[in-house]
Amino acid sequence: MICAICSKTYEKDRRKGHKGEICGSCRVAKARRARKAKAVEYKGGSCERCGYCKSNAALTFHHRNPEEKSFGIAENGKVRAWALLQAELDKCLLLCHNCHAEIHEEESTLAKMLQFEASRIN
Repeated sequence: MICAICSKTYEKDRRKGHKGEICGSCRVAKARRARKAKAVEYKGGSCERCGYCKSNAALTFHHRNPEEKSFGIAENGKVRAWALLQAELDKCLLLCHNCHAEIHEEESTLAKMLQFEASRIN
């Protein structure tokens, strides 16, 4: 068969997860996008800093406190129960890539400043 999405030729085999007109890779990618869309909707649908909401691909989840992080939201492509995922999402901010990068830069700069000041005291 030929996948209706990627045009890759594949042999339809229900034991490999082929259920219809799309290959297993496209089926998994489609399921992951749907799960992310549900998670984005759960967190409000837009960047919590700037309001960006055009593309879910440009939105990320940032743990407020890394020490409370049980797992990464998309860690190793694992699918977790929705209740477990919700509990982890509650520890996160929904941010666009730009705001996420800015937060990490701010955290890194603050950490370096604190290290510098601590070294001056000693």
